[in-house]
Amino acid sequence: GLAALYAATEGAARSGAEILVGHSAGTDPGATRAVQHFMRLLGCAMGDLALCFLPFGGLYLCGGMSRAISPFMGDAAFQTAFLSKGRFAGLMAQFPLIQITDDFAALTGCARIIEAG
Repeated sequence: GLAALYAATEGAARSGAEILVGHSAGTDPGATRAVQHFMRLLGCAMGDLALCFLPFGGLYLCGGMSRAISPFMGDAAFQTAFLSKGRFAGLMAQFPLIQITDDFAALTGCARIIEAG
């Protein structure tokens, strides 16, 4: 998604990793625009899902892309989009965002189900 946003807005092809590096280094204004746009879209979508499912135990993010963008989760682009849910804005702050860092979490869960079998 990030590479597609960059291509659509900048008219050039870059990988997600190149875009994140360009944004972090401050050397590519197009990368910064793409990352901020991506984070706004992600914040809006995650906020909508949170209102649907009310995950008071937390929203869990996993995978390589979520790990790569996690440093930007505190940025205004994401936070504003996530929290801006009108009369539910106060509720939104109650949903913690949790990054899963265990690369084998899914396999561990499958193994436990098989053991319980």
